[in-house]
Amino acid sequence: MRQDSMYNVHTDVTMLQLLMAKWQPRSGSNSLMKESMIPRLLWVHKDMSMKELHFKVFKHMRFIFSEWADWTHPETQRVPKSDQRVLKTLIPFPYRRDADDPQMSRAEFDALTDEEAFSICCRDIFEGKCDGF
Repeated sequence: MRQDSMYNVHTDVTMLQLLMAKWQPRSGSNSLMKESMIPRLLWVHKDMSMKELHFKVFKHMRFIFSEWADWTHPETQRVPKSDQRVLKTLIPFPYRRDADDPQMSRAEFDALTDEEAFSICCRDIFEGKCDGF
């Protein structure tokens, strides 16, 4: 079994780093700045298609979509704390089963299977002939 030089993992697997950030208030100012967080590491098989890869990342981060749906729903009972002012300016949760449907609540979004939620949130990701390069 041959391994690469990083973490002694097998050659058919590679590390995917998800670099994430959060908005933090600048000291002495009313503006916000992006603060980087520790990257999230996912080990993925190199033979995955782009759709499979996006689906794996979506499943890993689905809770963020749930929070977004909850914070921006018109009937939410949640109130941001004073240091969470970025939550007051979030755009409404844009994903719906049909274009004419009302905004989805967190409970409605969480009731979807991973596959249903992915197809709603990532409609334009499809497998193609360039996968695997």
